[in-house]
Amino acid sequence: MTESDVRPIGRPRLWESQEELDLAIQKFWEYVEEKKKRPTMGRLAVFLNCDRRTLVNYSHEDNFFPTIKRVRA
Repeated sequence: MTESDVRPIGRPRLWESQEELDLAIQKFWEYVEEKKKRPTMGRLAVFLNCDRRTLVNYSHEDNFFPTIKRVRA
């Protein structure tokens, strides 16, 4: 059985690539600047229509870690 034969468990990914997540986060930065709101991880999660814990989980994956790290900085 190869990796491609394994059926995923759980909900499909919200973002398939780092670039896709980067684009969504860029839109978030534009939103907070326009609305003069303080950027927080919680506000980002609401903007992206996900849970804050989802963002934490993505940060544990090598390909998404740099993106989430930049947001937290």
